[in-house]
Amino acid sequence: MIAESRSKVKTILQQIVNVEERDLTKPIRKFIVEGVIGMLISGTANLTEMARSLTEPISLKQTVKRLRRMSLNPVLLPLINRLCLREAKRWVTRETIFALDSGDISHVYGKEFESIARLKDGSTGKISNGHNPNQITGYDREKKTTFPILLDLYSTVRHGFESANKEAWKLVREVVKTFGTAGLWVMDRGYDSKGHFKEWYRLGIEFIVRACKTRDVWIRNVKQNILDAGNAINRRYKYNKHGRFGYCKVMIPVSRNGKSEFLPFTLIAYKDNRNKEIILFITNGHIRSSKIIRKRITAYFRRWSIEEGYRFEKQGFGIEKATVRRFSRIQTLVGLSLLSWVVLARISEKERLKAVVLESAAMEKVKQKDRPRFLYYQLLKGVQQMFRGIGRIFRFRSTRISRHKARWEAIQRPLFDWPSAFLEVV
Repeated sequence: MIAESRSKVKTILQQIVNVEERDLTKPIRKFIVEGVIGMLISGTANLTEMARSLTEPISLKQTVKRLRRMSLNPVLLPLINRLCLREAKRWVTRETIFALDSGDISHVYGKEFESIARLKDGSTGKISNGHNPNQITGYDREKKTTFPILLDLYSTVRHGFESANKEAWKLVREVVKTFGTAGLWVMDRGYDSKGHFKEWYRLGIEFIVRACKTRDVWIRNVKQNILDAGNAINRRYKYNKHGRFGYCKVMIPVSRNGKSEFLPFTLIAYKDNRNKEIILFITNGHIRSSKIIRKRITAYFRRWSIEEGYRFEKQGFGIEKATVRRFSRIQTLVGLSLLSWVVLARISEKERLKAVVLESAAMEKVKQKDRPRFLYYQLLKGVQQMFRGIGRIFRFRSTRISRHKARWEAIQRPLFDWPSAFLEVV
């Protein structure tokens, strides 16, 4: 049963990469398969550990050398993103929640990494060295599952960098190009800016953003601070036993072609009796229905569970523990972590395979309080247990070695291999 499940996991990965795609050559296809399986089994983005987990019948040094050489290819991250977009089509619907977030990959003690920049470490709140990722993640409201869509990595000191806003817009345009204006986009306070609002309106997407309290809005042609306007809103609608909300129409000016233009928005004020401060949201358009407002507030709160996916990529695959210094190699490892998550999402779709993987994880041996609630941690542990102790995972490289070995043994065989009994008679 375990052997069959291992074969199914490899089949899922091969189905993902066996597509007609630009730049997807046979060597790159083999590298992606090996890289994803190596990352899933080792649970790290360290190339040496990934190579060790492949258990190839050659020296570890040669396997690491091959992985380092292949990971230097700059087309790998865009290629993996296109593969992930293909897979996301099976999950995206009109009700999908898209979460856009910019994080950080910190190299606290690293000084020799290529294109390393100064950034704020979200875990510690301190300024450290690292690179900036942008990620788009989806959430299925019906199944209550999270799935990856796109991931990009950039550096503020790299040649060609213009702004963090344009890096984010580039990802959003890719998603809109593939899925149109489906779903609702939820974003945190870092995306509360007039530049973002203008771009989202241009793309025609629906969105909700948590507002900064320093913003000004126009209500009935009167300029007001958003915090004063939010406190003045009558929160007459009940959200749940702890929270209430209200909303009003506002206008925000943006610059278009050198001219100031007012765009319509709805300001939402939400207050929870467990918190002292009010939470303010800005969403596109003038909305009259309280049901739609309630639905958008719920979508934003779902974002907190989506953020667990960002944490999973860091902790589950150890992206920050990668020791490669070249920027293109770091991009490749980030892309492999995204594709590894896609494989786990495909496993969660298949109930029988999912049950076998969760059984292999043996979570019943872990105390209830220590069990991870995020499903993908359990699936990752189950995959690691299933592949533990396997002598050989892939045969598409060892087949050539064994073939040459057989040829060499045939050459060394004597020309006439007479039976000993025949020689005695003669």
